[in-house]
Amino acid sequence: MRRQQLRTSLNVKLTQRLAMTPALLQKIELLTLNRLELSELLQQELSENPVLEETQERVEAEAEEKSEGEDDPLEIGREEFDYEYFFGEYLSPGQRNSEYEHNSDRPTFETFLASSSTLADHLNWQLNLTALDPQIREIAYFIIGNIDQEGYLELSLEEIADTLEVPLASVEEARDVVREFDPPGVASTDLRECLLFQIRAAGQEGSLAERLVDRCLPALQTKRYKEITRELGCTLEDISEALEVIRRFDPKPGEKYSQKEPIYIQPDVYIVKGEEGFEVAVADDGMPKLRLNSVYRNLLRKAGVSKDTKSFIRERMRAAIELLKSVDQR
Repeated sequence: MRRQQLRTSLNVKLTQRLAMTPALLQKIELLTLNRLELSELLQQELSENPVLEETQERVEAEAEEKSEGEDDPLEIGREEFDYEYFFGEYLSPGQRNSEYEHNSDRPTFETFLASSSTLADHLNWQLNLTALDPQIREIAYFIIGNIDQEGYLELSLEEIADTLEVPLASVEEARDVVREFDPPGVASTDLRECLLFQIRAAGQEGSLAERLVDRCLPALQTKRYKEITRELGCTLEDISEALEVIRRFDPKPGEKYSQKEPIYIQPDVYIVKGEEGFEVAVADDGMPKLRLNSVYRNLLRKAGVSKDTKSFIRERMRAAIELLKSVDQR
């Protein structure tokens, strides 16, 4: 039997590996942020890290621009703007060949802009044009105030009657008045009621579409068509035709009146045409300009400062430098 000897040896192997240091992770994180998110991050770092401070260059530049334009901001660039080309059709004959002048006595342009109407405004406008008993009118106002943005009534009729301490029949009468308003299906309590009202208002009462919504809406939502054919005694082709009718109606009648704030996309860079061709300019307007606070740098050189204080300042200083480098490389 041959014995195997155990020996130790030293082998050198060359490998490449990327070490994810905190600084590298921060650089990668900054690359994924847009301009608005980066501005928020810098503002947060500015409030949390005492070593960082915001330079006053941008503030001073804005103050200088404001002081230079105090005479008449409307006069800036007035000679270069061709009002005849853009607004020639809207200027009177006496103004078309003369210099544009601002007249404070005339109504502003914003006066003629139509403000968007909410669903409640639209319903209240129709309610004000309807002759009703005062009590029914007050209940109708309350109902309109409890309709969500999709057009559905958030409270049950019983809850409204208990809140206002009025008979349930009066609430039902007021709700029927509101349901006759535009858009059709408003003030419904659920999807089934909303679609049924629109189907019947369109003259489809007694149709397969009405029966589908009335009796088989849960099965219709889960596409259990075979179950529907057995329930209603129809074919798949009949269901397909009825579905085309149902799709014409609006499941969220109030959504078109909902005021959603537009989301403006702010670019990170601009491409502008210069003298030598197109150039890429970084969009840093409104971005805080950060730098290291000289007061804390001087504290590191003083002899009377404790070690804990210096250690804290060095740690915050190191984090601030890494942040500024990461932003600059971005």
